[in-house]
Amino acid sequence: MKTGQPGFFDFEQRVANLGGKDPLARLDQLIEWEDFRPILAEVLPKELKTSGGRPRFDLVMMFKILVLQRLYNLSDESAEYQIKDRLSFMRFVGVDFHETIPDEKTIWKFREDLRKQKVLPKLWKAFDRQLKRLGIQTGTGRIIDASIVETARPPRKKDQKAEDTQEDSEVFEDSQKIEHRKRQVDQDARYTVKRKVAYIGYKNHIKIDAKTKLIRRSKVTTAEVHDSQVLPDLLTSADKGCEVYADKGYAGMGCMSAVLDYGAHPRILHKSYRNKPVTEEQKQENRVWSKIRCRVEHVFGYQQSVLKSSKLRSVGFSRAEFTIQLSNLVYNFRRLPLLVGC
Repeated sequence: MKTGQPGFFDFEQRVANLGGKDPLARLDQLIEWEDFRPILAEVLPKELKTSGGRPRFDLVMMFKILVLQRLYNLSDESAEYQIKDRLSFMRFVGVDFHETIPDEKTIWKFREDLRKQKVLPKLWKAFDRQLKRLGIQTGTGRIIDASIVETARPPRKKDQKAEDTQEDSEVFEDSQKIEHRKRQVDQDARYTVKRKVAYIGYKNHIKIDAKTKLIRRSKVTTAEVHDSQVLPDLLTSADKGCEVYADKGYAGMGCMSAVLDYGAHPRILHKSYRNKPVTEEQKQENRVWSKIRCRVEHVFGYQQSVLKSSKLRSVGFSRAEFTIQLSNLVYNFRRLPLLVGC
């Protein structure tokens, strides 16, 4: 049963009470979102100066919506609904009850514009400058690893004998269903086998800072690409003098030489070969290095369990690359409050 009358400041008081417990509010305070506006305005199509039509939504607000999608694994339709329904989402993106919320098609088009213009590297650099202003210092350790990001599996082919016994109409209906599913299957994705289990999709290759667990560099490939082939692409001149940790999948002279070429110190786990087992000294080094290398598993664990970024809704390599790279950037956003002690 309802009691009492609504007051003039009930809404403001409710929002104020949420402030200290809302993680989005802390994130909104720490990140300088206006640093991204010039980059977004530079790469996106300029608004036509006409007297008719609806004005374009604020660019920073639209970017915040993409961040929300990656934080909570929302589709375009769900993002539109959740922003309308949740006070914390409304406050994060900066809209009020009387203002118009972007619909799902507008969100899709904004994301497509960013993808086509390849804007994410510039946004990464802008965020790195914010980290420097906040005084967040990286250590001298780097950890390299990769994780599989799955896509929808193609439909299974029916047994030919069973299909031959069906009526023509049933075969036609089944073929229509199969064709409909094929259009939803990513033709760019590839298969790989890990621990005797087959996966189809892509790989998210990352290099993190061992001290802060921030992702410093990343690259997306199809799933069949071996982890060791991407290691040279993740290293830069900034890694000179750093210790580079990696698991046994990177063992070999190729990865070792690549790390040494950049002036870094390889800390790649030793791997046994036929008639050449690891020595006791190598086992001890593996134990020491593994205690540091395992920190990258915390990153993948957070992305898979909290951000739900281990599966893709998109189709095609370009969209998969954009989604995975944006998830990596959003992970760094979410890591920021922990690093500044909030």
